[in-house]
Amino acid sequence: MGLIKQSEAQNIFKRAAESLRALSSENGVLRDKVATFEKQDRVVKLAKVMEDKNILPDLSFDEKIATFMGREDLDVVEQAVDLSANQVGLAKVAGGDDGNGVNTGQAEQAFIEAILEG
Repeated sequence: MGLIKQSEAQNIFKRAAESLRALSSENGVLRDKVATFEKQDRVVKLAKVMEDKNILPDLSFDEKIATFMGREDLDVVEQAVDLSANQVGLAKVAGGDDGNGVNTGQAEQAFIEAILEG
């Protein structure tokens, strides 16, 4: 096995460093893409649950997705939606009034809207 010259070794190290930087940059871009796809999947699931529970009925499914894609704190929104009762069923059961003059469906709606406004 022959020895390599110092200039050849330097050239090899230089090319290796360039390749590592390029791969690192590509890795960062791919991580960002994966994070975007994961967030989009999460947001679509959240919007579906909101549609099922009739939360924010004035927003279309696509508007809900667009709204949540711009948010960083999806954990809080998901938790609020999970804790929220089905708006249609609640109105039927409670008649929209909790007995104290408070419309429970509107109260939950206001709570979720307050969270969304951040």
